[in-house]
Amino acid sequence: MPTGPEYIRSDTVIGLLAITRGGFDGSMDDPVVQVIGFNHTTLLGLIEATTGAALLISAASRSRGATLFVSAVIGIAAFVAAVQTESFVKPLAIERNFAWLLLAVAVVVALTTALVPRSYRSSNVVQAL
Repeated sequence: MPTGPEYIRSDTVIGLLAITRGGFDGSMDDPVVQVIGFNHTTLLGLIEATTGAALLISAASRSRGATLFVSAVIGIAAFVAAVQTESFVKPLAIERNFAWLLLAVAVVVALTTALVPRSYRSSNVVQAL
């Protein structure tokens, strides 16, 4: 399972694939398409692409707080979707297994962000007069 930037890019790509396959011709919850073996609607694809982009932006800005916030939002949403899947079957076509997978990945991203030390390099230049 990819973590960090690899997960962020793959989540964005999965969302974009779902959007492309589902299209905007009709309703956002119809048709239900398969992406990486899981059901997706255009709406779920939009959510995935948006959260993936938000994680990419927070990673690019090197903001731990932003990355932790976005991964927490994803984790909470994934937990709700996993526990209450039947409420999201029509609009998102999300499957319980996929929701648990998203929760696990959000936890890994949050823990990686929080626990991996950041190193900064600085140098002092002294010029003789």
